[in-house]
Amino acid sequence: MDHGQKARPDTFDAFFFSHQRPDYPPYPENNLAVPLFPEQALLNYLDNTWKDTAKAVFNNWLGKVYQITNQDRRLPFMEGVDPKNPLNLHNY
Repeated sequence: MDHGQKARPDTFDAFFFSHQRPDYPPYPENNLAVPLFPEQALLNYLDNTWKDTAKAVFNNWLGKVYQITNQDRRLPFMEGVDPKNPLNLHNY
């Protein structure tokens, strides 16, 4: 601390950081017991927010597959689709 002020004992690690204690304070044993999170009690109130997004991603992918796949099962792509760049991602 500045100007010779003594550290307040109620601050975390104050004595160590102000060089009033040579060793680091020990971790408190059994003083920081955290209760278990009540997950089961909350499950009925949570919405599954990823389900609609997952469906949209899958449907977009499936739609793109239908757009570029030939109806003739022996041919991989529709006529006019570049087999080396079927999604037209490298259009330069």
